[in-house]
Parts: sequence; structure tokens; C-alpha cells
Amino acid sequence: MLHGRTVAQRPPVSMLATLILWAVELIVNRRWPAFPRPLLFLICALIGIGGWMVLNARSIYDSDFSAFVPLRNFAPPLAGSVDYAISAAWMIRGALLLGTMLFVVDLSQSNRWLLRLWYVIGLVAGSIAFLGLLQKATGARMIFWQVAPPSAVSTFFATYYYHGNAGAFLNLVWPLTAGLAIRAFTKRSHPGMRALWISIFLVTLAGVMANTSRMAQLVAVLLLVAMCVQFGATLLRTFSSTEKGVAFAGAIAILLTLIALAQATHLEQPLNRWQSVSERTDARWLASRVAIG
Repeated sequence: MLHGRTVAQRPPVSMLATLILWAVELIVNRRWPAFPRPLLFLICALIGIGGWMVLNARSIYDSDFSAFVPLRNFAPPLAGSVDYAISAAWMIRGALLLGTMLFVVDLSQSNRWLLRLWYVIGLVAGSIAFLGLLQKATGARMIFWQVAPPSAVSTFFATYYYHGNAGAFLNLVWPLTAGLAIRAFTKRSHPGMRALWISIFLVTLAGVMANTSRMAQLVAVLLLVAMCVQFGATLLRTFSSTEKGVAFAGAIAILLTLIALAQATHLEQPLNRWQSVSERTDARWLASRVAIG
């Protein structure tokens, strides 16, 4: 939950710790990691290309004088980075992120751990969406109800300072919660598991709608339509005639709950943003008209 508002140094540290623990696990169990060779080749190629750009950097930016200071690179005719410092910092982050991807791929080779990872992502998604809805309902002026700074941050949602980032994250994870909800019904899981994952799915979806990012809402609607087309008929076939009636009544109850939730979380704010799309004062609308024209 802290990664939405964390400082720049913390994600690399957490990813490095993950990779160290993974390496320890591989050594203790005396095994090689399992992931596709093409993926390993592509990751090594990306790290190699990026590393070369850093090693052959042509200059470094001096923020005090707002100028690029030339560097002596060992292969001037070949490509190299313009700013050594920024490129080196991003290569470290990129290499750690790619290494973390390999860890996740290795972990996902086991169906048991893949499902556990899926559960963790769903629970974290639900907690972040619930926090954002709670902030909207209580009129919070800052993350975790802190005192608003002099330059108030008006676009925060949950632990994210910018609502667009929060919307992008929720659009990545709410389909996973929908998958867990569908799995709970198709696998005839315990009623408690069904209630848990359908609740988390609704909370994450409501979080996207309560968020004021219009693009996130548009993407969520398209994803929801695609999921209904893909899995709607399959899910209905798993119900008997009696269960279909219960499911219909449950859908009505869910709809009423979402309406009440929308009123409590001030859904009029994102609706007002949609109404401003066609206004001539909207900067993005003006920029898009200029680009198209």
C-alpha cells in the first residue's frame, strides 16, 4: 500500500531484498529457477542495451547551471545516454524490476503459489480501493487524513498522490478480483469465499468509478464489457433454475448497494469531470482538437 506514495529509494530497496531472499531460497533448496528461455534472453538483452547506454554516456546534466557537461566516452561514434546520472538510476531500477519479474515467473510455475499470489494481489487491491472510498466518504483532505499541506493535493486517491496512477493500478487488479469471484462460484467454493471475493470485486470496481480519472473509468467500462461477453454465458450455465433466480435477486441487491455507495462516496465529482470534457476551457480537449486538426 505504501508504494503509491513512497520515496524514490524505497521500491529499489524492496525489490533488491526480494531478489536476495529469492537467491537464498534457490541456494537452500539447491535448484535452478524455472522460467522460459526467450524471456530470459529478452531481459538480458534489455539490461545489456541499457547498460551500454549508461557506460557510453556522452554527458551529464548540471542542474545548478542548467547545462549538459560533456563526458569522455570510450566509443563516441556509437549510441550513448545524454544524461549519465538519470540513465544510471533508471537502469538500476529497471534491472531490479526485470529481476522481480523473473521471480514472479518462477513463483508462478507452481499452481499453488500462483493462486496464493493471486489472493494477495486481490486482498491488497481491495484494501486500497476501500481506503480510497473511505476517503471520499469522509471528505479527507489528505492521504490517511493528514493535515493538508499549503499546496493542497486535490487529486489523491487511497495511497496515491495522483488519481491517474491509482486508476491505472485498480484497472490492473480488479479483473483479477473478478476472476477470483468467478472461480469461487464455478468451483463451488465455501459460501464465505464467495461472499469475500464478490465483495472485494465490487469494492475495487466501485473504487475505479469513484476515482476522478476519466481514462481509468473508460478503460474499466471496456474491460467490464469484455469480461461479461467472455464469461457471462459460462457463469450462467453453472447455475440451476432456482439459483438463477437467487442470482438475479442478488444482482438487484448489488445494484442498490452500488447506488448507495456512489452517493456516500460523492460520485458526482467524477460525473462533473465528464461534463467538462466538451467545455472549451478543458485543456486536454483543446490539445486534442489541435492535434487532430
